[in-house]
Amino acid sequence: MDKKKLVLISSLVLLLFAACKKDRNNCEAIYLPDLAVDSVSAFTSQLSSSISINLAIINIPGSDDSCQTQVAGITHTGLTAFYREEPNMPWEEVQLNDGSGGFVSMLLITEPKIWAGQKSESTIAFDINTVGYYKFSVIADALMEVDERDETNNGGFQRPSSRRELDDVPAELLIHVAETPGKQTATKSSPIIVCQ
Repeated sequence: MDKKKLVLISSLVLLLFAACKKDRNNCEAIYLPDLAVDSVSAFTSQLSSSISINLAIINIPGSDDSCQTQVAGITHTGLTAFYREEPNMPWEEVQLNDGSGGFVSMLLITEPKIWAGQKSESTIAFDINTVGYYKFSVIADALMEVDERDETNNGGFQRPSSRRELDDVPAELLIHVAETPGKQTATKSSPIIVCQ
């Protein structure tokens, strides 16, 4: 083997080892984490009561061996809300109470470290006192705090059939609040709640 080939091979080996980091269970983590929305659902009992939005964020493994994907560090999930009185009207952004007396256009939910293949689940409650249509949009890693394999899928649902492919469907939850009290739940497969 001539000198040029030897240098090239040793450089590739060094690059491969530089990309690996020790992770839990003493395995080699070679894939960056990848955060996405796993589910968004809600429950409301009636008009003029609170609505609970349930969120789940997942760290999608880079291979079948989740040990090879790095842990996603502490991050923030963003939740925005929109309202319209009638279905044919344009959406208007809603200000959300941040829990400390202030109002924000995007509520930030702190997520703990998320291991590959694991989920972080949160529940946020809001008071609904106006009849109409509401849309809640969710984005994982809203402040881009985690270096990921794919930064483009943070606002999309993960496909149920594959842990590594994402739908092009935005992670949104649509809710219609009517005058008459009622209960329904919604998930990514059926994202409409009608409170009647």
